[in-house]
Amino acid sequence: MQNVKLLCTLDGSDYKEYKVEIDEQTLGLISWNSDRDPSTGNWYTTASDGETYYFHTQEAAINFLQKNPVKSASDISTKLKVEAHKLIDIAEEIELEGTVVINKNL
Repeated sequence: MQNVKLLCTLDGSDYKEYKVEIDEQTLGLISWNSDRDPSTGNWYTTASDGETYYFHTQEAAINFLQKNPVKSASDISTKLKVEAHKLIDIAEEIELEGTVVINKNL
């Protein structure tokens, strides 16, 4: 059985934030906001894809993180560096060509 631990990182009257750990591995953050529309849920988390997902219960938010863990900073950093190098290569190609195409229909 997995050992789930919630570490409160922010505790206000209308907003709470918890770091979710399972077996001492951080899965991500879940938040609770009393100002949210209760029909969509007061619990939420932002996934690695940047989308925010809403839940009616804390347990549902934790289950989501278990199935969709937030990627580590090093994983995200590596992917960003790869994309940055691709953009640099494209910029260098454009610079070598020395031409810029302008769409006059804009």
